Amino acid sequence: MEGVGKSANLVPSYLEMTKSILKSNLPTFRTLYPIIIADLRHVLAMVSFKNSFIGLTRPFARMLSPSFLRNIAGQRFILPFYHAVSDAHLPHIDQLYPVKSVKEFTRDLDFLFTYYEPIDLATFVESKRAGRLSQKPQFLLSFDDGLRSFYDTVAPILTEKGVPAICFLNSSFVDNKDLFFRYKTGLLIDSLLRDNQRKLATEFLSSLGFHGEPETILRKLKYHETPLLDGLATELELDFAAFLRTEKPYMTSEQIRSLQNKGFDFGAHSIDHPLYSDLSAEAQWHQTTASMDAVTEAFHPRYKTFSFPFTDFGVSQTLFERLQREKKVDLTFGCAGLKSDSAPRHHQRIAFERARISGREIHNAEMLYCFGQRLIGKNTIKRSL
Repeated sequence: MEGVGKSANLVPSYLEMTKSILKSNLPTFRTLYPIIIADLRHVLAMVSFKNSFIGLTRPFARMLSPSFLRNIAGQRFILPFYHAVSDAHLPHIDQLYPVKSVKEFTRDLDFLFTYYEPIDLATFVESKRAGRLSQKPQFLLSFDDGLRSFYDTVAPILTEKGVPAICFLNSSFVDNKDLFFRYKTGLLIDSLLRDNQRKLATEFLSSLGFHGEPETILRKLKYHETPLLDGLATELELDFAAFLRTEKPYMTSEQIRSLQNKGFDFGAHSIDHPLYSDLSAEAQWHQTTASMDAVTEAFHPRYKTFSFPFTDFGVSQTLFERLQREKKVDLTFGCAGLKSDSAPRHHQRIAFERARISGREIHNAEMLYCFGQRLIGKNTIKRSL
């Protein structure tokens, strides 16, 4: 969050520029263009993180026309994505990231329908192969992690509204065979709300050299520290295997095939959801190809698609080129918003899950961010070899 305080006092002048744009037509906008460029250079340079920028611009980004922002950002096609939609308490997720309610998700879809046309994976793949994307504004929806809420809650809504979607699966989690290490973290943090659990957790972590609030410590643990999570669960008498058996957080193979028959597409999302920047190049290759092979063998998808878990930061150009050269995937996806990418068949998506922020607000802030990044020449991800 460093730099946010300094940038905050620049926002009022930027807000005035935005209000001027809102009241003006394009000729007036062209007059203001040089001033806006100068102001945006300062704002974007001082706001360290994209989330900070979105938070700062949200109050006035919501006032702007989505069509106007789409035009100045030069983006006719977007890839919004989610993980889960639920009105119920999800103990493995609620402590980690916001989950949209059915009402909030439906409102997001209504917004998307107003400004975009939904397309399916086949339309996207074939238009990319032909080198001609539609001139109409379009969106392709996706969901990560293969969670059961996609089957129970999301798919019925999408079917009713006629919206296609891709769901990306972790091959080790299908049929509830194992649990994502971050969901173990979520369950542990949720358990700390109960009597005496916090004391036990603090003592256990202290014995291993971790000192401080247990929630803070748990949130910082990484993929390779999963055995520590398992050990703490034993100490707290929290049974991850029982959770998988009774709650069944992931879809089963039968449910996945049922949704395929209804037109939904499925891809891979790694074996067990590590952060790729923490892996060696060979481990990245194994996570990608082994999960893609497992999904292909089990479900025979029309196209081989892969979305990187967490983020694609730390993934080299060499890996993308090898995946294409050996025909392991047709398309890959990241989650860096509206950025372009030096890997030609890799596409960035917009996370539509933010606490108390609607899809319209996320869309507008992302467009504004993209516009600013393009002005200063920083909207393309250039990967190292």
